[in-house]
Amino acid sequence: MKLIKFSFFIIFTLVLASCKPELTKQSYLNQYNQFITEVNEKRNNPNFNWGKYDTQFERLSQTLYDRFENELTFSEKVTCRRNELTYLLIRSQNEMSVLKGVFIDELKKAHEQLENYIENNMYDDLNFLLQEVNNIKTLTFRALNQVLKTVDTDGSSTSP
Repeated sequence: MKLIKFSFFIIFTLVLASCKPELTKQSYLNQYNQFITEVNEKRNNPNFNWGKYDTQFERLSQTLYDRFENELTFSEKVTCRRNELTYLLIRSQNEMSVLKGVFIDELKKAHEQLENYIENNMYDDLNFLLQEVNNIKTLTFRALNQVLKTVDTDGSSTSP
């Protein structure tokens, strides 16, 4: 009984597979044009899956193009290259908008951190720096004063 069911399944699958129309040059060109139109229309959809479309694009722009290249006229080849360029431009626009979003997010974070620093720590850090500068200035002044006293008393520039 299982063998009969399995045989039926295999026969049914073969019948379905044989019903699929053969891909022709014209159907390839139509598919490619429809693909580009679909990508252009759906690219702003939040559920848009670039991975799925990248796979289809690779199939259309490379595998199937190679298959039909010898049958294509010059203008059909130009159309295929135009479609390829269109897809790559759409794809790069998406990547740029993603990068732009990341850049703006990072810029906002940096701005918030700077504002937080200005409000909370900057004055303490500036006071600390001013105090250190004053300490260095005082130590330098004392050291110069000591050297000048030594020079004034014995005429030498070395300390005893």
